[in-house]
Amino acid sequence: MGIFKYIVKNPEEKYDIKFEIEPGVDLDNDMTDIQKSLFSDIENTNNIIKSLSHTNEEIKEKYFNKLYSLASAGFISDNPALAQEALKSLKDEMLLIEGYRIKNKYMLNLGMSVIISVILCWVIFGILGSLFDPSEILIYFVVWTGAMFGTWISFGARKFVIQLEDLSVLEEDKMSIYIRLPYIGICALTFLLFLNSGIFNFQIGGISLNDIKTNIEFQLVLGIVAGLLESKLGVKIFEKAQNMTVNT
Repeated sequence: MGIFKYIVKNPEEKYDIKFEIEPGVDLDNDMTDIQKSLFSDIENTNNIIKSLSHTNEEIKEKYFNKLYSLASAGFISDNPALAQEALKSLKDEMLLIEGYRIKNKYMLNLGMSVIISVILCWVIFGILGSLFDPSEILIYFVVWTGAMFGTWISFGARKFVIQLEDLSVLEEDKMSIYIRLPYIGICALTFLLFLNSGIFNFQIGGISLNDIKTNIEFQLVLGIVAGLLESKLGVKIFEKAQNMTVNT
């Protein structure tokens, strides 16, 4: 006898499966390890399907129908091993199709946002140049530019191979592009201020802080490094600020 009376498409919520448990069944004790694993995988995969906000509805319906069929086969027909194989094939299909589309679309959107951010950065520099000599603050604009490009490179490196869970949330911190770029840019500028104040030390190979102050290429490298570090840099700045507060 199976552990579920029936499995149906939930009429109250689209792309959701409703499991009706047999009377007297304790899921924790009566399910085998393979059934527990299958049940958990079905729930996770179902959540991913529901989260595909930019996927064609017909394609989502196709994924969901396959998931519903294998769920029925696994628990109503009591063949969890076969259902597990079918689920693996479904996840591979979703990752192949959706992974390619989602990753490339995000990289394109991120890249376009980086370009817009850099253009705005230098438009502001041009406006300031019409008012006074901005050469003293040029380094901040160069570092911001490097940080933007470093962020784009960082995503491509971190998400070189994406997993199924990435289809639901591509970035673990759940930060949107339009918040991520200003956040990282401000972190990079804060890092530069900390360097100029002697709070942080920075050295790559033979490059010192004095070299950075006088060489635009080194300034760009500093910004790129800040972009590559992304949220880690913000954490380091926060920890340093905490230590300063404690010691004062």
